[in-house]
Amino acid sequence: MTMASEPNQQPSMLFGTTGLILGALALFGILVHFVSGPFAPQQDLGVGLGELAADVLKSAARDLAGREQPAPQPIAWDIDRIFRATAMGASVIALMLGVIALLRDENKRIAKAAMFVGVSAIVVSFFIWTLMLVLGVILVLAFTSMFGDFFSFG
Repeated sequence: MTMASEPNQQPSMLFGTTGLILGALALFGILVHFVSGPFAPQQDLGVGLGELAADVLKSAARDLAGREQPAPQPIAWDIDRIFRATAMGASVIALMLGVIALLRDENKRIAKAAMFVGVSAIVVSFFIWTLMLVLGVILVLAFTSMFGDFFSFG
């Protein structure tokens, strides 16, 4: 009796393929949220800036009077925050699945692609956040420069 030789089996590509799909969905979600969002109702920019200025004034008045500042309030979870957290979580999981796929000697191209797409989603998300932060600072500086003549004491 001779034993039949086992056929040359390819390693499973489950982790790499799952990571690649998850990373692609995360990147897609981040880009959709950037282009189409925010999905939750937002206040007008003028109302937000007015409330910010009023809060700064109230905080300064409390500080001058020697009273304590109010305790910080937790930020409510809205659809935008859930969307961003889900996309970032999927990006990290895609990166981890790509690493696991490499460690399991799965197809290296798929494993590296899963890692690349996961990292790309994280980088795009931070790049968009940083861009919005810089644009917000420019907007606030322009706002204060525009109204600087009204509040000058010189």
